[in-house]
Amino acid sequence: MKGGTLLATGSSSCIIRPNISCKGKKSLRNKKKISKIVFGKKSEEYTRSEKDIDDIIKKIPDYKDWSLIYDELCKPLPFDEAKKIDKGLYDCIGDPSIELHGNNNSKKRDLFDKHSIMLTGDYGGETLESYFEKQFDDPDENIKNIEKKFLDFMKKLDKLFNGLVKLKDNGISHLDIKSNNIVIKDENSNFKFIDFGLSAKYSNLKHFKQRAKNEANTKRIYLYYPPEFLFSQSSDKDLKDMKKTLETKTFEEFRNHANTYKTIQTYFNRNPKRSFISIINNYLDGNWNSNFNEIIKKIDVYSLGILIPILFYNNDLLDRVKESELLTNFFELFNLMVSSYWYARIDIENAYILYKGLIEKFSKKSKKTFKKKSNKKKTLKGGYKRKKSRKK
Repeated sequence: MKGGTLLATGSSSCIIRPNISCKGKKSLRNKKKISKIVFGKKSEEYTRSEKDIDDIIKKIPDYKDWSLIYDELCKPLPFDEAKKIDKGLYDCIGDPSIELHGNNNSKKRDLFDKHSIMLTGDYGGETLESYFEKQFDDPDENIKNIEKKFLDFMKKLDKLFNGLVKLKDNGISHLDIKSNNIVIKDENSNFKFIDFGLSAKYSNLKHFKQRAKNEANTKRIYLYYPPEFLFSQSSDKDLKDMKKTLETKTFEEFRNHANTYKTIQTYFNRNPKRSFISIINNYLDGNWNSNFNEIIKKIDVYSLGILIPILFYNNDLLDRVKESELLTNFFELFNLMVSSYWYARIDIENAYILYKGLIEKFSKKSKKTFKKKSNKKKTLKGGYKRKKSRKK
């Protein structure tokens, strides 16, 4: 099977479908399989870490209901051989003169051949973001139609809530929940998590601290992480600089994605500037106990909770929420999941209970509505009267 599709690319990774063979192993390409090739001097460390998490997840009962993990780790073919099989690698690796960020003395193709490793697993299907945009492509659609589609959409998230409960029970944080890391195979399936490359055991505090530090050093607000986690590892100097920016400029000028963050938190009746300054002041106050262990246990519930409000914002649907009891009730749940402070944020176990309650409540309402619309006159025998057909 020649050719293929580049599904995703990162600064040092390519995900292609169908999969390609491992080095020294001949196998047919399979449209149901994908290959994730990671290259760079730390590629083996990163991929083995992901595979270790995958192996833990594999031992959790019913893990296939809510996750897709890689099942094979091996060396990929050299680039010159791999490119003949899948030209999509050109789009990922690019011109040989392009250098990889952070490795200015090395070229991507050199890194690919010298420092690369490959994971192979099942193809998951369409991303949640893509699925959502197709379902809700008209922001002016009749609210009843939006409600019907949204309830069906939310039912497909059941396994995600349950999956996060199972991960927490096993002391694991996914740590990279976003709409592109959730997939669905077809209309009759449920959503599943993919890409556990950043996942870690709660006990691995060094990993979480490094992740927070990396995001804090960017020019953006990473929307899927609570601000208390983002700034938890920042130096006093950086915290004071951020505080000064917040106090002297509009919130929108603070960082990239600030407008999205502000719009969503304002919908939930929060003042984002005040929240950020308060969190920064808390970290500058040496007497404040931030309880980092508890913060990291509630990152995933925050990430899942803010995911749909972001999609509503991106697709001009946020203004429609207050037109609907169903949408309003679900957004009240999201509100509990995205509190800026860990101690006020609901945990995933209780979020799942509330989620199931809402699904049951509105499923019953939709059935009643359907029966009401289908209330035709019955005959004495219990059959429906039919209209007499007109003769042509």
